[in-house]
Amino acid sequence: MATALQARNVRISLGAQDVLKGIDLDIHAGRWVTIVGPNGAGKSTLLKVLAGLLKAQGEVFLFGKSLSNLHPRLRAQQLSWLGQNEIASDDLSVWDVVMLGRLPHQNWLAGYSDADIQAVEMALKATHTLNWREKLLGHLSAGERQRVLLARAMAVEAPLILMDEPLTNLDPPHQVDWLEQVRCLTAQNKTVISVLHEVGMALYSDDVVVMQEGLVVHQGGCSDQTSHRAIENVFENRIAIQYILGRWIAVPVLH
Repeated sequence: MATALQARNVRISLGAQDVLKGIDLDIHAGRWVTIVGPNGAGKSTLLKVLAGLLKAQGEVFLFGKSLSNLHPRLRAQQLSWLGQNEIASDDLSVWDVVMLGRLPHQNWLAGYSDADIQAVEMALKATHTLNWREKLLGHLSAGERQRVLLARAMAVEAPLILMDEPLTNLDPPHQVDWLEQVRCLTAQNKTVISVLHEVGMALYSDDVVVMQEGLVVHQGGCSDQTSHRAIENVFENRIAIQYILGRWIAVPVLH
């Protein structure tokens, strides 16, 4: 199985605190991998390092090439990012916001290509935001805005997409839409890495990376019993993972 992303001995300190303490990861192409763990485990920091947004010790490889040596344009074509609390101009239309995802494919001062227009339309349709194409971003609710930013990330058509808390502000039906879109992406052999607080949603992914105190304490399939025990342990056994109605779910444990 081809490897989309590798991390080798990744370490980073923020101030006097060691946030990541020597991370080794191998992410296979065409898989949806979710990073879970308690608050302060280093999940979002790790995702930013994997995206090249934070500089750290160690090495990250994107499709076998050192991320630090890749030309920024090539990296932007191969890796798409959706972060928490993304900043975008409220004065831009939904169409223009999503078209920003096509910048890595456009020549300087060139207009939109047919491929750009098709990619944006497909992303808008997939996120059920096409009818808002002329609306200003500032006129949308937080949940609607999140769907537009997801469309922007999808419009890049990168083989690797990294998402930090992508379900923020999404109501349950649109969380299901997001799950379906992730499955569509992996069916196209695209790789998705997400940080999720919602353990129940994370159990729908192919693989899980479990973090605690800046370390990866487990990586494995989401249906594996060892993965379930690792997740329960880092959350101090306040959740129990059980098989109900044909799905693995996370059940709160009351003491």
